[in-house]
Amino acid sequence: MMERREFVCGMIGAGVALATEGWGDAAREVLRPGLELYSVRNEMDRDVPGTLAMVQRMGFTEVEVAMLHGLSANQFAAALQAAGLKATSMAAGYEDLQARLDLVKERAEAFSVKWVMLGGFRTAESSRGKMRSGSRER
Repeated sequence: MMERREFVCGMIGAGVALATEGWGDAAREVLRPGLELYSVRNEMDRDVPGTLAMVQRMGFTEVEVAMLHGLSANQFAAALQAAGLKATSMAAGYEDLQARLDLVKERAEAFSVKWVMLGGFRTAESSRGKMRSGSRER
């Protein structure tokens, strides 16, 4: 039985496909919608290769990496390649960008990403570890 998230992701993929249908190949090459893997983080926790294969079947070829789900950066990069996906960006936490830039650089190089984005940050007003922008640490 199809899970709700898989259905919703499939509908989003179908909507993108329909929306770009009349644009022609040149426009489709310019606009290559990607998927933020944080959107399927719970599925990734259970089955990285299966979830990446599902993402590829939905028509995505480019993704943004948020978490490694227990894998090293090189293992995760290999899983992406095996699924026919390319990471074009990755998320990094504020603390990592401030204190562990070498780790962020190592991961960015493993994925050959062009962009590293700030996934969320703590403020002095944050209570009980909540992140600004609705993100949460893992």
